[in-house]
Formats: sequence, structure tokens, C-alpha cells
Amino acid sequence: MRDRTRQCLEDMLENTRRALRYFEENREHWRQDDLRTDAILRRVGVVGEAAFRVPVADRVQFPSLCYTVLSASVGDSPAARLAG
Repeated sequence: MRDRTRQCLEDMLENTRRALRYFEENREHWRQDDLRTDAILRRVGVVGEAAFRVPVADRVQFPSLCYTVLSASVGDSPAARLAG
């Protein structure tokens, strides 16, 4: 596995864990907490960015990851739509 691919997968895992931790810390009212919601959305966006950076040739090694869905957050995020 390439170093770049390994780094991307590690980024995806770490940011998924953080997003889940932020959610779990305030499961009942996370949507009312703007900072928490922003932090969760940021982490999900980072997962998408990392998925987008996985070289296409390496994606076949991990067929259970849906790269199209994961990386959709990069170009189809609310921030991207506002910027565009």
C-alpha cells in the first residue's frame, strides 16, 4: 500500500472517530449545539476529502468503501455550493 493511501485511510478513520465522539458526548441535543454541529460536519468533510485523495488504482483494495459517496462531500458541500 502506498504511503499516500495509508495516510488517507488513517485520516478517514481518525476523523470518523472524532465525529462520532462529538456526537456521543451530547447525543440528545447535538443539533442545538452549533459549535458541535459545525465540528461534526467539518470532520465528515475531512473524511470526504481524504476519500477523494485515495488514488483510484488503490481503491480496489478496499471495495467496501464507497468512495463516490464519501468524496461527494468535497464538491457537494453547502460551503462549496455557497462558494460556487
